[in-house]
Amino acid sequence: MMDRCLECNAMLKADETVCYTCGSARKPKDQKLSLIARSAGLIKILFIASGLLTVASLFFAATPSFITCLTTTIILLFVNRSADQMIEKHKH
Repeated sequence: MMDRCLECNAMLKADETVCYTCGSARKPKDQKLSLIARSAGLIKILFIASGLLTVASLFFAATPSFITCLTTTIILLFVNRSADQMIEKHKH
């Protein structure tokens, strides 16, 4: 499909990133979130929930034990950092 340049209205091929007429850069199309990015978001949410549950386990008896919650939070911390590093690796 052929697009048009926003500056000079020239025709652009699908693989062109710069307009051949005026030299302006083409805006990238919106990219969907990758599976890695969605997984990293889920891991971040689980990490935050686990941290809140760890604090709640100090005050409420209806929650899992403090040691269990703390262990899960620490593991999710490492997984969260690894997921963030994988996202950065795929961006470059």
